[in-house]
Amino acid sequence: MEKLEYIIEDSTIAEVLGVQNFSNEESAVLELVKNAYDAQSPDVIIIISKDQIIIEDNGIGIPKKHYHDVFKRFYRAQEVVKEEGVGLGLYLSRCIITHEKGYITVKSEVGKGTVFSVFLPASGEGINQWKS
Repeated sequence: MEKLEYIIEDSTIAEVLGVQNFSNEESAVLELVKNAYDAQSPDVIIIISKDQIIIEDNGIGIPKKHYHDVFKRFYRAQEVVKEEGVGLGLYLSRCIITHEKGYITVKSEVGKGTVFSVFLPASGEGINQWKS
């Protein structure tokens, strides 16, 4: 299985990538990258494989009891209240991914980081176009 891996080490790049109009699955994934920097992660790893896109950070993490909350409209964790935003990024990312007949999962450990996994249908061009 072919796998592509990227490491983004500059929060300015993440901010630029996050300024999207949320019209396609790429925008949803790039918002996840921006979200990682909002969570004070110095590095973000993006892994693209045949059936999923993984966004892994080493930021502040998300308590397990808030896994569902982070996808709610206007939800803002206390730890990132000082950051810009209104709590729509993860909500809109999930909406876009769901609209594309995919799904998103989250695993996290407080103080160690978070992993978002995005799964899109193999028949679609969403993941495949990232490999060009």
